[in-house]
Amino acid sequence: EELARMEERRLELGAEAAAQGQGELRAAMDGERDRIRTLAQKLTEASVLIVRKLRFALTALETLVDDEAAQRRVLESLRGSVSLFRKTHTFTKDLDELERDIATMTRLALNFDTILKDNLGPLSILIEEVTKVDSKVADSLVEIERLSAQLESQKSVLDLGSRFDDRVFASLVRANVRREALDGIIAAMSDPADDFASVGFEAELAASIELDFKALVANMGELVRRSLMDLGGGGAEARSLPASPAGLAGAPAALPAVPAEGSEPEPESEATAAQSALAGAPEPMPAPAAPAPPPEPEPASQAAGAPAAPDWISALGNEGPRKAQRSKGPYGAAISRADPTLIVFLLDRSGSMGEPYAKGLTKAQYLARTVDRSLLELAVRCHKADGMRDYFHVACIGYGDDRVGSAFPPPHDASDYARISRLGEHPLRLETGPDGAASPVWIEPLASGGTPMTAAFTEACRFVAGWCDAHPKSYPPTVINVSDGQSTDGDPSRAAGILRRLHTDDGECLVYNLHVRSGGGAEVVFPDRPDRLDQDGKLLFEMSSAFPPHLLERAAQSGFQVGPGSRFFAYGAGAEVVTRFFELGTRPTRLA
Repeated sequence: EELARMEERRLELGAEAAAQGQGELRAAMDGERDRIRTLAQKLTEASVLIVRKLRFALTALETLVDDEAAQRRVLESLRGSVSLFRKTHTFTKDLDELERDIATMTRLALNFDTILKDNLGPLSILIEEVTKVDSKVADSLVEIERLSAQLESQKSVLDLGSRFDDRVFASLVRANVRREALDGIIAAMSDPADDFASVGFEAELAASIELDFKALVANMGELVRRSLMDLGGGGAEARSLPASPAGLAGAPAALPAVPAEGSEPEPESEATAAQSALAGAPEPMPAPAAPAPPPEPEPASQAAGAPAAPDWISALGNEGPRKAQRSKGPYGAAISRADPTLIVFLLDRSGSMGEPYAKGLTKAQYLARTVDRSLLELAVRCHKADGMRDYFHVACIGYGDDRVGSAFPPPHDASDYARISRLGEHPLRLETGPDGAASPVWIEPLASGGTPMTAAFTEACRFVAGWCDAHPKSYPPTVINVSDGQSTDGDPSRAAGILRRLHTDDGECLVYNLHVRSGGGAEVVFPDRPDRLDQDGKLLFEMSSAFPPHLLERAAQSGFQVGPGSRFFAYGAGAEVVTRFFELGTRPTRLA
């Protein structure tokens, strides 16, 4: 409750600073948000550890009381506003004091077994002896020592270098946490073999979550109350505890609401959260190969190990050096070898993609060549004087014939995604064009069977989540889905919604959808509403990301009519729109 009040004061001070034009004070108050979040997490950790140690002590005592054989074995063995600055100073002092209090509570949790021993006297010796002869109690002790070691290994009791159990904290800050989630946490604290990995919070993945102090106060109070009632066996002491917060004990079992956009990221990792959110998705994918490793440190020169450009690219020129860019908010991160970005192509390879499309090619053939040209353009952009720089990681997932898998040739098909330098070194083949120039080919056009779009988006969620965890500072991934029809394996919108909410620190994953159609027709390009679309078009519209602000000007310069409400989506696209769609979608920002 004190943390909740402190958060309210922080918000008020930030608003007052903003109203007075005190930008630095506003930024300072924004920075204190993470500090308060840290305190809330540590308070949760300390509370869970204390309850778990109490449960351990009770288990040992129950074993001693109920097991006569065990008894025998034991016996045997600011702008012009002074007031604002003063209030800000007072807030900081109060937060410092609260931080010290929570640090004290954390140390109390670490030393709680010693406190029990000092107060239980000789009985604590009997408890210790029980652990030597009862494996369950011994396992409990090992688990508690592991948890204590996690806290003790940190630089300070408030250092977040160790992720204690973020899933517990993430559940407790949700306003609509299920009663079953609290039951699962309590049950997990009782089982030494359970490290909370099996606790089912049933939470829909969200790209961000607001730190709801009201929910935290209610849920933490209920968790502690019910844990201690359980320890007390419903006796007089337990019944004298405060009643559960209004609205929680009798709340219906409902899934948590998806948090508002722009809120704070969930503590749990993208990969873990995505796996939980997709647990109910239809037709789960088979276990894939391990993802590509993160990029090596940026080499200084070709002699230091920079990848050489392949023969086919050496004559295509060099964009020359660029000045490094600083991130200027969402989608402003500079792309570099240290912080690359990921581009994912989802290609419909169903039977209808074999229909004639443009320039004497089928839809599958035309789109394969369009992807090849995009990859070539990316390779050219990455070709510098010191070699090919891995600014981009690229994946290409083909879905058709009721199967989903990499559309890249060996050796790239063995990994989730490939570095652009590796793609440049190993195209499928080189083809000579009418002008005599050799162009690389990576994608083989295929057209067969149904359209398992849901499985394709599910597969993308799986490895994009892991990629975001490994590259938190990078420009977020771009996913371009190309199809000519509707999904044949269920509704893909849920997986697409999860994919859009995966994120790096620079913004959420961008999901672009391109619908192609043979024989012409009315094209709908970058609409801001689905009015002119049929049912399939409306679904793809809803699955698409809003137009990124930094691409609005570039799209307008290219002749498109776009606005703040436009979606990065095209329906019934012809060949010219396809080419321009790919060119715009694969140029996320300048390179560092």
